[in-house]
Order: sequence, then C-alpha cells, then structure tokens
Amino acid sequence: MIVWSAVPAVSSCLIPAVLDRLVPVAVDRIADLREFVAGVPDPRRRRGVRHSLASILLLAASAVAAGARSFTAIGEWAADAPQQVLALLGVRHDPRRGERRAPDEATMRRALQRVDGDAVDAAITTWTQARRGRTTDEPAVIAMDGKTVRGTRGPDGSGGVHLLAAMAHTDAVVLAQVLVDTKVNETKRSAALLDQLDLTGAIVTADAMHTIRATVTDLLGRGADYVLPVKENQHLLYAQLDALAWHEVSTYTTVDTGHGRRERRTIQVLPIPENVTFPGAAQAFLVERYVTHTHGKRTAMAVLGVTSLTPDQAGPAQ
Repeated sequence: MIVWSAVPAVSSCLIPAVLDRLVPVAVDRIADLREFVAGVPDPRRRRGVRHSLASILLLAASAVAAGARSFTAIGEWAADAPQQVLALLGVRHDPRRGERRAPDEATMRRALQRVDGDAVDAAITTWTQARRGRTTDEPAVIAMDGKTVRGTRGPDGSGGVHLLAAMAHTDAVVLAQVLVDTKVNETKRSAALLDQLDLTGAIVTADAMHTIRATVTDLLGRGADYVLPVKENQHLLYAQLDALAWHEVSTYTTVDTGHGRRERRTIQVLPIPENVTFPGAAQAFLVERYVTHTHGKRTAMAVLGVTSLTPDQAGPAQ
C-alpha cells in the first residue's frame, strides 16, 4: 500500500520537469530511450505489476514532448495514443482484449511519483549524449544555470522544483540536470551535475553565483575552461578587476537590432595581473551594453569577468 503522505510534495512536478528536457522530440526518437531507461530501478513491488516501468516512462516522455505538463495530461495522452505508438513504446499487449492497453492515469501517477528522478535524468543524459555525439572540432561550450520550474511553487510562493542544468550553447540541448533541494545552494550540487559530463576541452559559462574557488578548481580539474562574471559580492576580486587600465584598451563592438530595440556591446580584454590569484584566471574582460528601445528608453550596464582562456585561445571577438 502506498502511503501518500510519505510522497514529497515536489514529486508531483518533478518527473514532468525532468522529462521536459525532451521537448520537442518525436515519438520514434523517444522509443530509442528504451534501452537507457530499462536500467532505472523500479520502486514498485513485483506482485500485481502489469505495466513495465520502462513503458510508463516512455509514455510519460512522449506525452511531455507532445505538450503535457501534469500527470492528468500525461494520462489523457496515453489513453488516446494509437496502437502503433503504444507498440513503439513497449506497452503490454492485453490478450483478452486483443490490443495494447496503456496504464491508466492513477497507475502512471503512482509509479512516476515514486521513481528516482535523478536516475531518470541520468538515463536521459546518457541517451542525449549518445544521440548528439560531437559534430565539430570546436570546443563544446556549456552553460550551467539553475531555474525554478514554472508552476511548481505553492500558493504562498514557497517551495518549487529547482533544477541545475548544463545546456549546450550551440543547439540549446539540455545535456544534464540535477534536482537542487530548496535548502541547498546551487553550488553544492554543481559537482553532481558535472559528474555526468565529459568536460575535457569544454568551455563552461555560469552566473556569478558559481564564480567561486571551489567551482573553478573543480572545472579545471576536469579539463575544462571557464568564462565567468564577477560581481561586487566578490569584494577583492571585483576591486582588482575594476582597477585595471580599461581606458587604455581597444574595444571590440557588436551591434544587434530586433525586438523593438538596438543593442550595442563593447568588449575589452586584459591579461590577469600577478596580484590576482583567482584559480586558473588568464584574462579579465569588461562587457558594456547599451540598449536603445524604439519608444526612446535607454539603458546601460557593465559586467566584469574572468576566464581561464589565454589570449591565444580567445580575444575580444571570441
């Protein structure tokens, strides 16, 4: 018997959020997941189990890829799926009815609420990387960022499913992600995220939260380079970068127009001086952004940062 009160409140949103990485993916591609999700531990007792966990996960994945964002919507999609799709996803054949019968919404909900979300994520990560491969000699550029999944907060704004993800810059594919407990800072979960990836030769970007010695030391140890912003809460490092002779450095400028605005960026790069001892830092950069909106409003902002990339690897344009 399942004790519903023992199921964490976040579980009702975790699996749809995990599977949201698959949007948009065709059903036949999701069927390729079967060998990868086959190893996900089944939390159910063997007695009375009619539907394999793999078929439930594939049904849920297909439903989410088709737009489902709740267990109810997943169940409705599965109930309406045609026979050829059910066969593709490995749904059991009912000999009495002479057709394949998808599990009902309650069965799927119970299984999905109890399954290990990190194990499902790991299976999807393995599948994603096997499917992508490396299609270029250029280094992989990966963004590490956290988000609270929309619609998962309580009525009072508390709680919510928070995920830390690694996404490829080139094609916006989420390569890996981990659940972040609401009581834990994202930086405490970065190692678990990066453990899922081969970062040899990769370049990792992140927000200023991750511009700390522990994270960059971890990245360097994995054979990766980094490009990270520095904010004023890093008092010493920020002051050292801010004091550099930016007025003596030439600028690289880009201009973009669209979405009702014109955006001009200037980028300057300087070698890291000897008095800056941040791990692996080779260059400092200053990015200034000026935005002019069609209705006349103007904004400006400046961002300082550090990178382990050397001048030979990346100048202002890169």
